[in-house]
Amino acid sequence: MSQVTTSVRDASRPLHSKLHASRVDYLVAALGDDPETMDELQAALGRFVHVEERRQFFDAWQAGVSADPSEGGLCIIDLEARILVAPRTATCRGTPPGSR
Repeated sequence: MSQVTTSVRDASRPLHSKLHASRVDYLVAALGDDPETMDELQAALGRFVHVEERRQFFDAWQAGVSADPSEGGLCIIDLEARILVAPRTATCRGTPPGSR
């Protein structure tokens, strides 16, 4: 799988990084806990990644939002506005509805 430029923001800070598409899947799955802050999102990741990885998940991320897509595309998660923009390949595997 390819790298996806991923930006996550809450009310107080935006962060971005290039992630393996499987890591984007973890972030999207963690949104099921309805996090409102980065700390809550990081805690929700505990269901999908090892505890040590969860503690360090955002450590190497850079400040700000990046709109420069990498080969796997672009993912934007805005926790405050409740918006998710993600490439289909990163979050939706399988047959799209109505395409059979």
